[in-house]
Amino acid sequence: MNYLDYLKYWKQPKYVKYIKYPHCLAMIDLLQRKNFRDILKHPGAVQTIEEQQILHWIHYNKNRIESQQP
Repeated sequence: MNYLDYLKYWKQPKYVKYIKYPHCLAMIDLLQRKNFRDILKHPGAVQTIEEQQILHWIHYNKNRIESQQP
């Protein structure tokens, strides 16, 4: 838990600009919640979260590239 608290420094403006995948910041917050850590104990929970993140990255990047084209 101390290490998760330490990682919060990435939310500071001088560091956040280096974050490529902002989901990691939300994940740091979620991992500090006991109920979220308990959910991760259930089979398939981690896999579901991972799949959802990958889908978001795929579609976010695709949509972002399309919106930047003239």
